Amino acid sequence: MSSYSSLKNVFKRKGMNHIKEHNYNMHDILHAIRESDIEKFRHLITSLNPYDKAEIFNSISNDDFILVIKSVYDLVEAEALVELSEHKRLMVVEEVGTDGIAASLSRLENDDIVYFVSALPHEYCESIVNALPRSERKLIRLALTYTKDQVGRLMDVDILKFKKDATILDIKVHLNNIGDDLSEDTRDVFIVGDDDVLIGMVSLFSILTTDEEQSVMSVLNHDFKTVYDTDDKSEVAYTFRKYNLTSLPVIARDQRIIGSISSDSALEILQSESDEDLLKLGGVAENYEDINIFKKAYSRFIWLFFNLCAAFISASVIGKFSHTISKYSILAIFLPVVASIGGNSGNQTVILIIRMIALKTINKLNARYIMTREIMIGVVNSLLFLIVGLVFGYFVSHDLHVAQVFAVALACNILLSSILGFAIPMTVRRLNIDPAPTSSIFLTTMTDFLGFLMFLSIASIFFK
Repeated sequence: MSSYSSLKNVFKRKGMNHIKEHNYNMHDILHAIRESDIEKFRHLITSLNPYDKAEIFNSISNDDFILVIKSVYDLVEAEALVELSEHKRLMVVEEVGTDGIAASLSRLENDDIVYFVSALPHEYCESIVNALPRSERKLIRLALTYTKDQVGRLMDVDILKFKKDATILDIKVHLNNIGDDLSEDTRDVFIVGDDDVLIGMVSLFSILTTDEEQSVMSVLNHDFKTVYDTDDKSEVAYTFRKYNLTSLPVIARDQRIIGSISSDSALEILQSESDEDLLKLGGVAENYEDINIFKKAYSRFIWLFFNLCAAFISASVIGKFSHTISKYSILAIFLPVVASIGGNSGNQTVILIIRMIALKTINKLNARYIMTREIMIGVVNSLLFLIVGLVFGYFVSHDLHVAQVFAVALACNILLSSILGFAIPMTVRRLNIDPAPTSSIFLTTMTDFLGFLMFLSIASIFFK
């Protein structure tokens, strides 16, 4: 997608809408729609850029959106179509027809077309692709053979590729010939040997500043990184971040270069991966509007059901100490406090470790150091909360013995949660399970269960 589109989407997802200037009045636009004042609506949106139009379309109801598309589709640029939510993309295809959509999309770059059609039902996707110009059809179909998480789905196949015997003049002449058809994401020229095997890269800046008579081999950069077309897209974000790249060649298993990933696309991938992990931590799905309400309810039900089971496991501990609680009822006040503080402390570590796993900043070389560091942080916090717990416990219970029990249990659970916060996501990862959606529930179950167990065990021993 375009550079401006990429950055704008990132700002939207981060809730940074204040960075983008609004040059329209949403109240006036909504009023025009509700009053069916199409002429006023056309006047209000005519001067807007495609991304503001898409934001408006995504904000209005489905019924209003249909009315808008019927009335002002001629004012809707292809760039605005790409920015629509998946649900509204389907609506506009059903309203306008696949031929009309194909005519609009044909003005876009291939990666934008793939992004638009990939979320549509198969029959619509095929119909739109078949209606595209012949030159684009093959490239779009190639991209669609990959899954949405594979690099091949996201790569730009429209790359500048030259043989190793080319001169700087040859490349400049070619650049002049293609003119405005040059992709705005192009940063590098790729130099290939026999069978299109990549042997190096040259930046456009070097091409423009090097003497025309020189061979391209004289300015060739042999130190380059690549990804395979079937690699997971997370590899792209990791490689860009680690090596500070401007573009990343995509190669097939036979080492042929078949495309590239731009820095803008890498930025989008990094943000989408971050958003995805954040949503998984909460057990909810992305694309809020695009998921059927029953599917959404079911996915949340499963998450809540597991939490319910975990709560019963934790509660079973309390039943084993019913005699102690009935004798010292004041203990019941402190049970949820011990569990809650332990869970919160552990979640801080879990989120940190999951982020490190996602960014690949934790490995065999530094895992022991990070674990030791987290445990030491847990030790410091547990000692601090030993004092805090003693003060708060006495303030609430007016009983020094109860305060001591509470303080010791609180300190132990904080230390334990720091250890579990590191161990759980790392263990889950070693089992080839995504730690983002699973670590939190395991941590909560264990900190609640062990927190109750420690608190009531200490109390039983102390008050025996």
